[in-house]
Amino acid sequence: MIALLGAALANGGPDAWTQPTPVGDARPDGTVRTRLASERLEVRFGVDFDRVHATATYRLVNDGAPETVRYAVPLLGEKPPTPTLTLDGKAVSCTLEPLAKAIPLFADTYEMFDPVAERVCVASLAVPSGASTLVLDVVEEPFHESWSTSKDLHAGVADRDWVWMLAPAGSWKGTVDTLDVVLDPGALGDRVQPKTAGFERREGRWVLHREKVDLAAAQPLHVHLAVADMDRQAIVLGMAKRGFWMKPVSARASSTLAAQGGNRYDAANVFDADPSTAWCEGVEGSGKGSWLEIRFAPPTHIEDLPVYVRMGPGPLAMAVIPGYAKSASAWAGNGRVRELKVSTCDGKTSDTVAVAVADDWKAGLVTHRFGGSFKDDTMPTAMAEVVTKPWMQEQVEACVRVELTGVVDGGKWADTCISELLFWPETF
Repeated sequence: MIALLGAALANGGPDAWTQPTPVGDARPDGTVRTRLASERLEVRFGVDFDRVHATATYRLVNDGAPETVRYAVPLLGEKPPTPTLTLDGKAVSCTLEPLAKAIPLFADTYEMFDPVAERVCVASLAVPSGASTLVLDVVEEPFHESWSTSKDLHAGVADRDWVWMLAPAGSWKGTVDTLDVVLDPGALGDRVQPKTAGFERREGRWVLHREKVDLAAAQPLHVHLAVADMDRQAIVLGMAKRGFWMKPVSARASSTLAAQGGNRYDAANVFDADPSTAWCEGVEGSGKGSWLEIRFAPPTHIEDLPVYVRMGPGPLAMAVIPGYAKSASAWAGNGRVRELKVSTCDGKTSDTVAVAVADDWKAGLVTHRFGGSFKDDTMPTAMAEVVTKPWMQEQVEACVRVELTGVVDGGKWADTCISELLFWPETF
Protein backbone atom coordinates (compact mmCIF):
# COMPACT_ATOMS: atom_id res chain seq x y z
CA MET A 1 0.00 0.00 0.00
CA ILE A 2 1.11 3.50 -0.70
CA ALA A 3 -0.11 6.03 1.72
CA LEU A 4 1.20 9.57 1.70
CA LEU A 5 4.62 10.37 3.15
CA GLY A 6 3.84 12.98 5.74
CA ALA A 7 0.35 12.83 4.39
CA ALA A 8 -2.97 14.37 5.03
CA LEU A 9 -5.48 11.56 5.00
CA ALA A 10 -8.60 13.28 3.75
CA ASN A 11 -11.47 13.77 4.36
CA GLY A 12 -10.98 14.74 7.94
CA GLY A 13 -14.16 15.58 9.76
CA PRO A 14 -15.72 16.86 12.97
CA ASP A 15 -13.11 16.51 15.67
CA ALA A 16 -13.31 13.82 18.35
CA TRP A 17 -9.77 12.58 18.15
CA THR A 18 -8.88 11.94 21.77
CA GLN A 19 -10.92 8.74 21.84
CA PRO A 20 -10.86 7.28 18.33
CA THR A 21 -12.91 4.15 17.79
CA PRO A 22 -11.29 1.06 16.24
CA VAL A 23 -12.75 2.00 12.86
CA GLY A 24 -11.93 5.63 13.42
CA ASP A 25 -15.39 6.98 12.63
CA ALA A 26 -15.56 9.21 15.69
CA ARG A 27 -18.16 11.93 15.53
CA PRO A 28 -18.57 14.26 18.54
CA ASP A 29 -21.67 14.07 20.71
CA GLY A 30 -24.20 14.54 17.92
CA THR A 31 -24.62 18.28 18.38
CA VAL A 32 -23.04 19.20 15.02
CA ARG A 33 -25.80 20.07 12.58
CA THR A 34 -23.56 20.49 9.55
CA ARG A 35 -23.64 17.53 7.20
CA LEU A 36 -21.54 16.55 4.21
CA ALA A 37 -23.78 16.66 1.13
CA SER A 38 -21.28 15.82 -1.63
CA GLU A 39 -17.62 15.16 -2.26
CA ARG A 40 -15.48 15.61 -5.37
CA LEU A 41 -11.92 14.32 -5.30
CA GLU A 42 -9.44 15.20 -8.04
CA VAL A 43 -6.03 13.52 -8.00
CA ARG A 44 -3.12 14.13 -10.36
CA PHE A 45 -0.13 11.81 -10.33
CA GLY A 46 3.33 12.71 -11.51
CA VAL A 47 3.40 16.37 -10.48
CA ASP A 48 7.15 17.03 -10.84
CA PHE A 49 7.12 13.25 -11.34
CA ASP A 50 7.48 12.49 -7.65
CA ARG A 51 4.35 14.19 -6.35
CA VAL A 52 0.67 13.42 -5.98
CA HIS A 53 -1.64 16.44 -5.95
CA ALA A 54 -5.04 15.79 -4.39
CA THR A 55 -7.86 18.32 -4.11
CA ALA A 56 -11.03 17.37 -2.25
CA THR A 57 -14.05 19.64 -2.52
CA TYR A 58 -16.85 19.14 0.01
CA ARG A 59 -20.29 20.72 -0.11
CA LEU A 60 -21.52 21.27 3.43
CA VAL A 61 -25.13 21.94 4.41
CA ASN A 62 -26.18 23.50 7.71
CA ASP A 63 -29.95 23.61 8.14
CA GLY A 64 -29.77 25.64 11.35
CA ALA A 65 -28.03 28.71 12.70
CA PRO A 66 -24.32 29.34 11.98
CA GLU A 67 -22.06 27.10 14.06
CA THR A 68 -18.39 26.50 14.71
CA VAL A 69 -17.07 23.01 13.97
CA ARG A 70 -13.62 21.78 14.97
CA TYR A 71 -12.40 20.03 11.84
CA ALA A 72 -9.49 17.59 11.99
CA VAL A 73 -7.36 16.03 9.26
CA PRO A 74 -5.34 12.96 10.34
CA LEU A 75 -1.66 13.14 9.38
CA LEU A 76 0.88 10.44 8.64
CA GLY A 77 4.66 10.65 8.79
CA GLU A 78 7.47 12.14 10.85
CA LYS A 79 7.31 15.48 9.04
CA PRO A 80 3.71 15.86 7.96
CA PRO A 81 2.74 18.80 5.78
CA THR A 82 0.16 21.40 6.60
CA PRO A 83 -2.81 20.91 4.27
CA THR A 84 -4.33 23.96 2.62
CA LEU A 85 -7.93 24.54 3.72
CA THR A 86 -10.44 27.07 2.44
CA LEU A 87 -14.07 27.62 3.43
CA ASP A 88 -16.12 29.52 0.85
CA GLY A 89 -12.90 30.79 -0.69
CA LYS A 90 -11.37 32.07 2.55
CA ALA A 91 -8.21 30.49 3.92
CA VAL A 92 -8.57 28.53 7.15
CA SER A 93 -5.48 27.81 9.24
CA CYS A 94 -4.97 24.51 11.00
CA THR A 95 -2.56 23.60 13.77
CA LEU A 96 -0.77 20.33 14.46
CA GLU A 97 -1.93 18.49 17.55
CA PRO A 98 -0.76 15.10 18.85
CA LEU A 99 -3.25 12.32 19.30
CA ALA A 100 -3.67 10.80 22.73
CA LYS A 101 -3.97 7.47 20.95
CA ALA A 102 -2.55 6.69 17.52
CA ILE A 103 -5.06 5.52 14.92
CA PRO A 104 -4.07 2.37 12.99
CA LEU A 105 -5.01 2.91 9.37
CA PHE A 106 -4.70 -0.37 7.51
CA ALA A 107 -3.98 -3.96 8.36
CA ASP A 108 -3.42 -5.21 4.78
CA THR A 109 -0.46 -2.99 4.03
CA TYR A 110 2.38 -3.97 1.70
CA GLU A 111 4.80 -1.89 3.73
CA MET A 112 7.21 -3.21 6.35
CA PHE A 113 5.34 -1.28 9.02
CA ASP A 114 1.63 -0.63 9.22
CA PRO A 115 1.14 3.14 9.05
CA VAL A 116 -0.61 4.97 11.86
CA ALA A 117 -1.85 8.52 12.28
CA GLU A 118 -0.23 10.05 15.35
CA ARG A 119 -1.32 13.66 14.96
CA VAL A 120 -3.99 15.79 13.35
CA CYS A 121 -4.19 19.22 11.81
CA VAL A 122 -7.12 20.89 13.56
CA ALA A 123 -9.05 23.84 12.16
CA SER A 124 -11.99 25.81 13.48
CA LEU A 125 -14.65 26.14 10.77
CA ALA A 126 -17.20 28.94 11.04
CA VAL A 127 -19.93 27.19 9.08
CA PRO A 128 -22.72 29.54 7.94
CA SER A 129 -26.37 28.64 7.57
CA GLY A 130 -27.25 26.96 4.30
CA ALA A 131 -24.70 25.58 1.86
CA SER A 132 -20.95 26.18 1.98
CA THR A 133 -17.87 24.76 0.26
CA LEU A 134 -14.82 23.34 2.02
CA VAL A 135 -11.68 22.60 -0.05
CA LEU A 136 -8.75 20.48 1.14
CA ASP A 137 -5.60 20.64 -1.00
CA VAL A 138 -2.52 18.44 -0.51
CA VAL A 139 0.63 18.00 -2.61
CA GLU A 140 2.60 14.97 -1.43
CA GLU A 141 5.23 12.38 -2.16
CA PRO A 142 4.08 8.76 -2.37
CA PHE A 143 5.23 6.83 0.69
CA HIS A 144 7.86 4.24 -0.20
CA GLU A 145 9.44 1.40 1.77
CA SER A 146 11.92 -1.07 0.31
CA TRP A 147 11.83 -4.74 1.20
CA SER A 148 15.58 -4.87 0.57
CA THR A 149 18.32 -3.26 2.63
CA SER A 150 18.81 0.48 2.72
CA LYS A 151 22.27 -0.03 1.25
CA ASP A 152 20.98 -1.45 -2.02
CA LEU A 153 21.66 0.85 -4.94
CA HIS A 154 18.52 -0.22 -6.75
CA ALA A 155 15.74 -0.81 -4.24
CA GLY A 156 13.65 -3.92 -4.58
CA VAL A 157 9.96 -3.32 -4.08
CA ALA A 158 6.69 -5.18 -4.09
CA ASP A 159 3.55 -3.95 -5.82
CA ARG A 160 2.28 -0.71 -4.31
CA ASP A 161 -0.95 1.18 -3.92
CA TRP A 162 -1.72 4.81 -3.25
CA VAL A 163 -4.63 5.10 -0.81
CA TRP A 164 -7.09 7.93 -0.18
CA MET A 165 -9.72 7.51 2.49
CA LEU A 166 -13.15 8.38 1.14
CA ALA A 167 -14.62 8.01 4.62
CA PRO A 168 -11.67 8.33 7.01
CA ALA A 169 -11.45 8.52 10.74
CA GLY A 170 -13.53 11.46 11.91
CA SER A 171 -15.57 11.79 8.71
CA TRP A 172 -19.15 12.98 8.80
CA LYS A 173 -21.62 10.18 9.19
CA GLY A 174 -24.64 9.69 7.00
CA THR A 175 -25.20 9.59 3.27
CA VAL A 176 -23.73 11.94 0.68
CA ASP A 177 -25.84 12.80 -2.35
CA THR A 178 -22.97 12.42 -4.82
CA LEU A 179 -19.40 11.17 -4.75
CA ASP A 180 -17.14 11.95 -7.72
CA VAL A 181 -13.51 10.94 -8.16
CA VAL A 182 -11.24 11.93 -11.06
CA LEU A 183 -7.76 10.37 -11.35
CA ASP A 184 -5.36 12.01 -13.80
CA PRO A 185 -2.33 9.73 -14.29
CA GLY A 186 -0.36 12.49 -16.01
CA ALA A 187 2.88 11.34 -17.58
CA LEU A 188 2.57 7.94 -15.87
CA GLY A 189 -0.25 6.94 -18.22
CA ASP A 190 -1.60 3.44 -17.73
CA ARG A 191 1.00 2.77 -15.04
CA VAL A 192 -1.66 4.20 -12.71
CA GLN A 193 -4.60 1.81 -12.30
CA PRO A 194 -7.51 2.24 -9.84
CA LYS A 195 -8.33 -0.95 -7.94
CA THR A 196 -11.59 0.40 -6.54
CA ALA A 197 -14.57 -0.86 -8.54
CA GLY A 198 -16.67 1.48 -10.64
CA PHE A 199 -14.07 3.56 -12.49
CA GLU A 200 -14.34 4.31 -16.21
CA ARG A 201 -11.60 5.55 -18.55
CA ARG A 202 -12.50 8.87 -20.19
CA GLU A 203 -10.10 10.95 -22.26
CA GLY A 204 -7.04 9.54 -20.52
CA ARG A 205 -8.43 9.94 -17.00
CA TRP A 206 -10.15 7.55 -14.59
CA VAL A 207 -13.61 8.71 -13.50
CA LEU A 208 -15.94 7.43 -10.77
CA HIS A 209 -19.47 8.70 -10.06
CA ARG A 210 -21.73 7.39 -7.31
CA GLU A 211 -24.96 8.60 -5.74
CA LYS A 212 -26.41 8.15 -2.25
CA VAL A 213 -23.19 6.84 -0.73
CA ASP A 214 -23.14 5.68 2.88
CA LEU A 215 -19.96 7.23 4.29
CA ALA A 216 -19.66 4.65 7.03
CA ALA A 217 -19.61 1.85 4.46
CA ALA A 218 -17.38 3.54 1.87
CA GLN A 219 -14.08 1.77 1.29
CA PRO A 220 -10.78 3.64 0.84
CA LEU A 221 -9.80 4.52 -2.70
CA HIS A 222 -7.00 2.21 -3.89
CA VAL A 223 -4.79 3.12 -6.84
CA HIS A 224 -2.14 0.72 -8.11
CA LEU A 225 1.26 2.16 -9.03
CA ALA A 226 3.69 0.23 -11.22
CA VAL A 227 6.70 -1.28 -9.47
CA ALA A 228 9.16 0.24 -11.94
CA ASP A 229 7.86 3.71 -11.21
CA MET A 230 8.29 3.22 -7.48
CA ASP A 231 11.85 1.99 -8.04
CA ARG A 232 12.58 5.05 -10.07
CA GLN A 233 10.80 7.38 -7.68
CA ALA A 234 12.79 5.99 -4.75
CA ILE A 235 16.09 6.62 -6.51
CA VAL A 236 15.18 10.13 -7.64
CA LEU A 237 13.76 11.18 -4.29
CA GLY A 238 16.42 9.51 -2.19
CA MET A 239 19.26 11.19 -4.03
CA ALA A 240 17.60 14.54 -4.69
CA LYS A 241 16.26 15.07 -1.16
CA ARG A 242 19.68 14.51 0.41
CA GLY A 243 21.54 16.54 -2.18
CA PHE A 244 23.29 13.42 -3.49
CA TRP A 245 21.64 13.43 -6.92
CA MET A 246 23.82 15.45 -9.27
CA LYS A 247 21.40 17.94 -10.76
CA PRO A 248 22.22 18.77 -14.38
CA VAL A 249 22.47 22.42 -15.32
CA SER A 250 22.68 21.96 -19.09
CA ALA A 251 22.84 19.37 -21.86
CA ARG A 252 23.79 19.33 -25.52
CA ALA A 253 23.73 16.61 -28.15
CA SER A 254 25.62 15.71 -31.30
CA SER A 255 22.26 15.69 -33.09
CA THR A 256 18.57 15.87 -32.25
CA LEU A 257 15.55 14.49 -34.06
CA ALA A 258 13.28 17.23 -35.42
CA ALA A 259 10.05 17.90 -33.53
CA GLN A 260 7.07 15.89 -34.73
CA GLY A 261 3.40 16.30 -33.92
CA GLY A 262 4.05 18.46 -30.87
CA ASN A 263 6.73 16.12 -29.50
CA ARG A 264 10.22 17.56 -28.97
CA TYR A 265 13.31 15.39 -28.55
CA ASP A 266 15.73 17.85 -26.89
CA ALA A 267 18.78 16.74 -24.91
CA ALA A 268 17.36 18.25 -21.71
CA ASN A 269 14.54 15.69 -21.79
CA VAL A 270 16.88 13.12 -20.24
CA PHE A 271 16.81 14.90 -16.87
CA ASP A 272 13.23 16.23 -16.76
CA ALA A 273 12.08 13.29 -14.58
CA ASP A 274 9.38 12.44 -17.12
CA PRO A 275 9.72 9.01 -18.78
CA SER A 276 7.25 9.99 -21.51
CA THR A 277 9.78 12.45 -22.99
CA ALA A 278 13.13 11.54 -24.51
CA TRP A 279 16.21 12.70 -26.35
CA CYS A 280 16.36 11.07 -29.77
CA GLU A 281 19.38 11.41 -32.04
CA GLY A 282 18.77 12.85 -35.49
CA VAL A 283 21.32 11.26 -37.82
CA GLU A 284 20.70 8.77 -40.60
CA GLY A 285 20.82 5.16 -39.49
CA SER A 286 20.80 3.70 -35.99
CA GLY A 287 22.52 6.61 -34.27
CA LYS A 288 25.56 4.66 -33.14
CA GLY A 289 28.29 7.15 -32.24
CA SER A 290 25.83 9.89 -31.27
CA TRP A 291 26.45 11.53 -27.91
CA LEU A 292 25.11 13.70 -25.12
CA GLU A 293 27.16 16.06 -22.97
CA ILE A 294 25.69 16.83 -19.56
CA ARG A 295 27.06 19.42 -17.14
CA PHE A 296 26.40 19.23 -13.40
CA ALA A 297 26.69 21.59 -10.49
CA PRO A 298 28.57 20.22 -7.46
CA PRO A 299 26.52 18.33 -4.83
CA THR A 300 24.72 20.73 -2.53
CA HIS A 301 25.69 19.02 0.72
CA ILE A 302 29.33 18.02 0.38
CA GLU A 303 29.74 17.77 4.15
CA ASP A 304 27.15 15.00 4.24
CA LEU A 305 28.97 12.73 1.82
CA PRO A 306 31.38 9.96 2.88
CA VAL A 307 35.00 11.03 2.76
CA TYR A 308 35.76 9.10 -0.40
CA VAL A 309 33.36 11.23 -2.47
CA ARG A 310 34.05 14.61 -0.88
CA MET A 311 36.91 15.59 -3.15
CA GLY A 312 34.71 16.55 -6.08
CA PRO A 313 31.38 16.18 -7.82
CA GLY A 314 32.22 13.40 -10.25
CA PRO A 315 29.52 10.72 -10.72
CA LEU A 316 30.04 7.30 -9.23
CA ALA A 317 26.76 5.71 -10.27
CA MET A 318 24.24 6.16 -13.04
CA ALA A 319 20.83 4.96 -14.13
CA VAL A 320 19.25 5.09 -17.56
CA ILE A 321 15.89 4.43 -19.18
CA PRO A 322 17.43 3.17 -22.43
CA GLY A 323 14.61 3.91 -24.86
CA TYR A 324 11.54 6.01 -25.55
CA ALA A 325 9.26 5.09 -22.61
CA LYS A 326 6.22 7.04 -23.74
CA SER A 327 4.24 3.97 -24.79
CA ALA A 328 4.67 0.37 -25.84
CA SER A 329 4.70 1.37 -29.51
CA ALA A 330 7.26 4.16 -28.96
CA TRP A 331 9.48 1.78 -26.99
CA ALA A 332 9.41 -1.00 -29.58
CA GLY A 333 9.31 1.26 -32.63
CA ASN A 334 12.39 3.35 -31.82
CA GLY A 335 15.94 2.24 -31.22
CA ARG A 336 17.09 1.37 -27.69
CA VAL A 337 20.50 1.54 -26.06
CA ARG A 338 22.40 -1.65 -25.20
CA GLU A 339 25.84 -0.11 -24.58
CA LEU A 340 27.12 3.34 -23.56
CA LYS A 341 30.57 4.86 -23.35
CA VAL A 342 30.60 7.24 -20.39
CA SER A 343 33.53 9.64 -20.21
CA THR A 344 34.65 12.99 -18.90
CA CYS A 345 34.04 15.68 -21.49
CA ASP A 346 37.78 16.16 -21.96
CA GLY A 347 37.99 12.52 -23.06
CA LYS A 348 40.75 11.61 -20.61
CA THR A 349 38.71 9.09 -18.62
CA SER A 350 36.02 6.70 -19.79
CA ASP A 351 34.11 3.58 -18.90
CA THR A 352 31.90 1.28 -20.98
CA VAL A 353 28.47 0.44 -19.61
CA ALA A 354 26.54 -2.59 -20.83
CA VAL A 355 22.80 -1.89 -20.59
CA ALA A 356 20.26 -4.65 -20.03
CA VAL A 357 17.50 -3.68 -22.46
CA ALA A 358 14.05 -4.90 -21.48
CA ASP A 359 11.26 -5.66 -23.93
CA ASP A 360 8.79 -4.15 -21.47
CA TRP A 361 8.54 -0.38 -21.90
CA LYS A 362 7.55 -0.08 -18.23
CA ALA A 363 10.75 -1.72 -16.98
CA GLY A 364 12.14 1.58 -15.70
CA LEU A 365 15.72 2.40 -14.78
CA VAL A 366 18.78 0.28 -15.41
CA THR A 367 21.51 1.11 -12.86
CA HIS A 368 25.29 0.89 -13.02
CA ARG A 369 28.06 1.42 -10.46
CA PHE A 370 31.38 2.82 -11.60
CA GLY A 371 34.46 1.64 -9.76
CA GLY A 372 34.01 -2.06 -9.15
CA SER A 373 32.29 -3.99 -6.38
CA PHE A 374 30.97 -2.65 -3.10
CA LYS A 375 30.44 -4.42 0.17
CA ASP A 376 27.54 -3.68 2.44
CA ASP A 377 29.50 -1.15 4.48
CA THR A 378 30.51 2.49 4.37
CA MET A 379 33.65 2.07 2.25
CA PRO A 380 34.04 0.44 -1.17
CA THR A 381 36.25 -2.61 -1.47
CA ALA A 382 37.42 -1.56 -4.91
CA MET A 383 37.47 1.78 -6.68
CA ALA A 384 38.77 1.75 -10.21
CA GLU A 385 41.14 4.40 -11.51
CA VAL A 386 38.30 5.75 -13.62
CA VAL A 387 36.72 7.07 -10.41
CA THR A 388 39.56 7.75 -8.01
CA LYS A 389 41.61 10.09 -10.20
CA PRO A 390 40.21 12.48 -12.83
CA TRP A 391 36.59 12.36 -11.75
CA MET A 392 37.42 13.03 -8.12
CA GLN A 393 39.53 16.16 -8.54
CA GLU A 394 38.39 19.53 -7.25
CA GLN A 395 36.37 21.32 -9.92
CA VAL A 396 33.59 23.86 -10.18
CA GLU A 397 31.34 21.58 -12.19
CA ALA A 398 31.40 18.12 -13.68
CA CYS A 399 30.91 17.38 -17.37
CA VAL A 400 30.04 13.89 -18.60
CA ARG A 401 29.75 12.66 -22.17
CA VAL A 402 27.53 9.66 -22.90
CA GLU A 403 28.04 8.04 -26.30
CA LEU A 404 25.82 5.43 -27.95
CA THR A 405 28.18 2.55 -28.71
CA GLY A 406 25.62 -0.23 -29.00
CA VAL A 407 21.96 -0.05 -30.02
CA VAL A 408 18.97 -2.29 -30.59
CA ASP A 409 17.32 -1.27 -33.85
CA GLY A 410 13.77 0.01 -33.65
CA GLY A 411 11.01 -2.00 -35.20
CA LYS A 412 9.63 0.99 -37.12
CA TRP A 413 11.96 4.01 -36.90
CA ALA A 414 15.75 4.36 -37.23
CA ASP A 415 16.04 6.73 -34.26
CA THR A 416 17.61 5.74 -30.95
CA CYS A 417 16.25 7.45 -27.83
CA ILE A 418 16.99 7.82 -24.11
CA SER A 419 14.16 8.85 -21.79
CA GLU A 420 16.14 9.49 -18.58
CA LEU A 421 19.71 9.66 -17.28
CA LEU A 422 20.59 10.01 -13.59
CA PHE A 423 24.02 10.39 -12.02
CA TRP A 424 24.92 10.52 -8.35
CA PRO A 425 27.86 9.96 -6.01
CA GLU A 426 27.66 6.42 -4.63
CA THR A 427 26.99 6.76 -0.91
CA PHE A 428 25.63 3.40 0.19
